[in-house]
Amino acid sequence: MITLTSKNKEVEVSLVYSQELGSKPSISIEAKGDLSHHLIEGVFDILDKLAKMENCSHQSNEWRKK
Repeated sequence: MITLTSKNKEVEVSLVYSQELGSKPSISIEAKGDLSHHLIEGVFDILDKLAKMENCSHQSNEWRKK
């Protein structure tokens, strides 16, 4: 299980990534923010951290260009 938390003056994001033996991986995200665009950027940032930790080749910039 990996738990990541990011907090600044605009947003607070908490992510939990887990995978039990023999089951599919699961991601839970709880986030609060003052404006929706700050909140979405905060979620992308924490997902990028998880992607780097898990050596995933996908980053949020791929989704933003579409």
